[in-house]
Amino acid sequence: MEADMPAALETAERLRREIAAEPFQVAAGKIQVTVSVGVATRRSRDDNAAQLLSLADKAMYLAKTGGRNRVIANLEF
Repeated sequence: MEADMPAALETAERLRREIAAEPFQVAAGKIQVTVSVGVATRRSRDDNAAQLLSLADKAMYLAKTGGRNRVIANLEF
């Protein structure tokens, strides 16, 4: 998906809220699920997919260690 950082954060936050709002039905009953999301956008036209994925991965781990169930943007420039 191509988007600027504000649009990417808005989309990720909407997804996080929707997942948290709906418990999943499993054989044993309902379970609450949350997600931690890392968001990154291209810093330059020279960035490749591996660099972008690495930035998003770092942001996701920051979200997990920062309390989970959150969206964090990787703003390394």
